[in-house]
Parts: sequence; structure tokens; C-alpha cells
Amino acid sequence: MTLSKRNCLQPVYNFALTIFRVLHIVDKKYSLLAAGGEYKSQEFDEFLKSKGIKILQSVPHQPEQNGRAERFNHTIMNKAQALCFTACLPQSWWEFSILHAVYLYNRTPVQQLKWKTPYKLLTGELPSLDHLRVFGCTAHVFLPEDVRVNKLSPKSELRVCLDVKIWCILNIDVIPSYSHHP
Repeated sequence: MTLSKRNCLQPVYNFALTIFRVLHIVDKKYSLLAAGGEYKSQEFDEFLKSKGIKILQSVPHQPEQNGRAERFNHTIMNKAQALCFTACLPQSWWEFSILHAVYLYNRTPVQQLKWKTPYKLLTGELPSLDHLRVFGCTAHVFLPEDVRVNKLSPKSELRVCLDVKIWCILNIDVIPSYSHHP
């Protein structure tokens, strides 16, 4: 199902209300939004106004005015690119590296949050890191007899870790070989 901008508003409302509740945001009256249009709708404007937030829009094509968000996006993209290159994964799998980079960021202490993690502020619990695996690492996953084609079929399948909970079947033809050029 493809979500339209209108269908996306309810999850945004729910997320915003959660953030307001967790961070006890009651005295914040201004929000600087990018002029890209992704936040533009009459319903969203009314929602923000009902929460006492005045909308100050940045000048189009001036990312410097939205510095913190632009810096965060740049940081996530750099981490995602490093994850993909380190794991020797094709660029077409970029969404997995971005999800993993954000997952790691949310469990990393942040100076602006007094060295707490975003995860702890949102849930009230310390994040567990026991389940983390190296992004792009491989493992052989056991195949039970009922899923094997016959008795001579392999008993395991090579998988690659693309996220905390995602193990994909590794197709050797898809993974490019990287070589260093002098």
C-alpha cells in the first residue's frame, strides 16, 4: 500500500505527541522547518498551531538555516555509506545501511541530551546492545529438512546481516567485487 501525504499525517501526529510527552515540551513555541514542502499541509499547520507551535519557514535552497537537521542527515548518510562500503554491499542496498545507522545513533549517547541516548529518553529504558551484529557479516543458517528440496540439498544457506533483525539470502552475483586502483 502506498501512503499519500494525507495518510502519513496520523503517524506524524502520534510521534509528535509522544515526543512532546516524553521530553515535556510545553514551553517551546517556535519550530523552524525546511521549505522543501514535505511538511506543508493545512492539517499539519493546524496541528502545530493547536500545540502552540508557530511555524517559521526557512528560505528555499538555504540548508544553512536548518543547520541541526542538515548536520544530522549528513552524519547519517556518512555512517550509512561507511557501513555499505565496509560490508562490500552494493549501493542498491542503501536503505538497510541507513536503517542500521539510525538504529545505532538512537543507542549512542548524545552530548546535547546530557550524554543520554535518544532511546532512553523515549522509552525510559537503557538500550540493550547484546543483539547487535556487524553490519554485512555473513552466517550459514540451518535449513530444516521440510524446506530442503531433497536429501542432497544443502543443509544451510549463506545469509548476510543487513540490520538487527534482517538476515537476507546472499546472492554472490549481486555483490560487486571491489578492487583498489593505484
